[in-house]
Amino acid sequence: MKKVIVISFLMVSFIVKAQIPTPTLNFGIVSHNEPGENYSAFVDYDKVRDTLQRIVDIISTKSAKYNMQLSTNFIQGCLNHEVAASTSTDVIEYAYKLGGMPYGNVVEIDPRFKAP
Repeated sequence: MKKVIVISFLMVSFIVKAQIPTPTLNFGIVSHNEPGENYSAFVDYDKVRDTLQRIVDIISTKSAKYNMQLSTNFIQGCLNHEVAASTSTDVIEYAYKLGGMPYGNVVEIDPRFKAP
């Protein structure tokens, strides 16, 4: 009889433990640039591009997600200073394709229009 009670108690304790949810912590990593910033000069664009690429690489190594909000002036700077789809320095394409298919699963590219 004692064995039956002990086994019953163990089964109940396993069932109770299995139903306790594991707590999770979710947070988002987001960045944006302001529309007043000027990226017509390569030197200004290059600094931001290198910083963004370092951020993207760190987030990828930590298996996190990132929402990169880009104003139209940064996108225009990228179009002016990069050879899109043919260099590894095109930070928008690099970030979007990071992590493989489906694209955008590590970095979500979020273009934003804000009047200066």
